Amino acid sequence: MEKLILDSFFGYYLLAKNRIVRAEKPSNYFKREIKWLAQKSAATCFLFFFLYTTASAQNVGIGTVSPLYTADILDSTSGTVLRLRTASTTAGDRTLLRFTTSTSNSINGFNSSYIGNERQSIGTALVFGTTNSGSLASFERMRLSEDGFLGIGTTNPQARLHIDMSNISTTTQAMIINDDDDLLVNFQRNNTNYGFLQVLGTDFKIGTTINNDVGNLVIRTNGADRAWFTAGGRVGLGTSTPATQLHMTGELTMQSGNPVIQMQDAAGDDKAFIQMLNGDDMVMGTNAVNTTGNFLNIEKVGIPVWLPDWGLKTKVGNLTRVAKNETGKRGNGETESRGTNDTVTRRGLQATRTDAWKFSP
Repeated sequence: MEKLILDSFFGYYLLAKNRIVRAEKPSNYFKREIKWLAQKSAATCFLFFFLYTTASAQNVGIGTVSPLYTADILDSTSGTVLRLRTASTTAGDRTLLRFTTSTSNSINGFNSSYIGNERQSIGTALVFGTTNSGSLASFERMRLSEDGFLGIGTTNPQARLHIDMSNISTTTQAMIINDDDDLLVNFQRNNTNYGFLQVLGTDFKIGTTINNDVGNLVIRTNGADRAWFTAGGRVGLGTSTPATQLHMTGELTMQSGNPVIQMQDAAGDDKAFIQMLNGDDMVMGTNAVNTTGNFLNIEKVGIPVWLPDWGLKTKVGNLTRVAKNETGKRGNGETESRGTNDTVTRRGLQATRTDAWKFSP
C-alpha cells in the first residue's frame, strides 16, 4: 500500500516538475525531493495528502472522492465503465475475470470462479466457471452462445435453454421449479398464451388456455398422434374428430374379476349395466334402483346378438328375466335355461307393434 501511495504521488510529482525521471524507484525520488515539492506547490502537497488518506483507507476511487469499496468506479455516462481486453484474434482465446476466496496465491487459486468472454470464429460467447472440491483449475459450467442460446453443462447449446446431464456421474434432477403459490408455466405464440402447465393446490394441470377455444390437447407416441382432447371436451382415441364424448377406433379390453360397464343418468344414478359375472356369464340390464325402466330385446331392433360359448342373461331391476345358455336353450322369467323356448311368466311378456320385445316391471 505504501508503494501505491508513493507511485501515485510520484506520477503527479512528474507533472508538477515537468521533467524526465531516471530509472530509479519512485520511492527514492519521493524521499529525496519531497522538500522541493512542498516549497514549489501547495496544491501538490494537498494532492499528496488526498492520495495518502484515500489509499490508507484501503479503498480506491475512480470518478469519486468517497469510494465505498476496495475499487469504486463512478461514471455519469451510460455505457462501458470498465473494459478487460486480451490482444488475440484466435478463436477459443478468453478474457476472464476471476474471483478467488482463498489464502492460496496460486495462478488459478483454490475456491475460484470466473466469468469471461471467449472469442468465436464469428462472434463471442459469455462463459461461466466454478471450481469443484480441492481443484486448482476452474471448469466451465454454463455459457451464453453468440446466438443467444444458454447451455448448462454443455459448450454447444442447441436451443434457447439446453441442459446436459450426461457429464454427471449420478442420477439427479435436471430442473426444479418451486413456488409458494399456484405455480404456472405458460406457453405462448406471438405473445399470446395457448398452453400451460400448472400446480393448483395438489392438482397438476396441463392443457390449453381459456382464450384458446379451438386448439386441441394432443398426445403423441413414436412420432404419431394417438389421443385428442378437443376444445369442446370430447376425447378421441385413434381419431382426431371424435363424434361423441368418447370416440375410439380399435378394440377395447376390460380385465377384472367381474368387469362391468355402468350407465348412469344425468343425476349420476346407476340405471343400466353390462357385466361379465363369475368369469362366464354375460349379464346386461337395468339396476336394482331402476324400478321403472324396461329392457328392450336388442335382437328385435336390428342389432345382432353374438352368443359366445358361455351363457347370456338379461336382467331387469337387477333380477334375471331371460337366461340363454351355450346350447341355445332359453328360459324366460327364471335364472336357468330349461328348454329351447321354455317360458315361465312372472311379470308378463309383451310384444309391441314395432316387434321390440320388452319386459314390463
